[in-house]
Amino acid sequence: MSHDHSHDHEHVHHHSHGHRVPWTPRTAQWYEPGWSDPLLRRALESAELGSSDVVVGVDGDGGSLHAAAAWVTRGLLVGVVRADQLAAAQAAASAHPDAARMTMHAGVPESLPLDSGMASVAWSLRALSSWTDPSRCVAELHRVLQPGGRLLIAAEASACGIGEEPTNPAPLKALLRSAGFRAVEVRHYRDGEARSVMFMASRGR
Repeated sequence: MSHDHSHDHEHVHHHSHGHRVPWTPRTAQWYEPGWSDPLLRRALESAELGSSDVVVGVDGDGGSLHAAAAWVTRGLLVGVVRADQLAAAQAAASAHPDAARMTMHAGVPESLPLDSGMASVAWSLRALSSWTDPSRCVAELHRVLQPGGRLLIAAEASACGIGEEPTNPAPLKALLRSAGFRAVEVRHYRDGEARSVMFMASRGR
């Protein structure tokens, strides 16, 4: 008999300056701007990125992947951005020292232009308010993750919900579980006056 070990957690975390990033002039140029963004910093800390991960970022302009490159030194960094943002995202990626491992694609979260099971990590940052069909978005994130892959969704507390409840994380948490994600966590952060919410989960094997 199999057992479902999915669980939910509610955490409140406070500001911390500790981080583990290989600090060189190269990473300083690309990483420091991201580190000054509390929400992105929390995402990078929580994702537990490995050097060979394949990371899919669905967050508007692909900028989070520039910072992620400090950890993902051998894997791939794949961004999905709106069509009107593609040229700018590609130009920024081509200027990055790790441009050879970074690609940008035009698409929407409801229909990701990516192969199934390609990613070990997928994230969506500050994008919940633009999701027109949350069920399809969650299903697509589940599809592109490989078995055991990790999902991270982060948003300001004022925009951490879906549908008619923009400040309530419960509906999205339930949606993630119904889509087949396991070990679902909801973490609440406070950095000064700024509050954010992070959803973390894994795709079942």
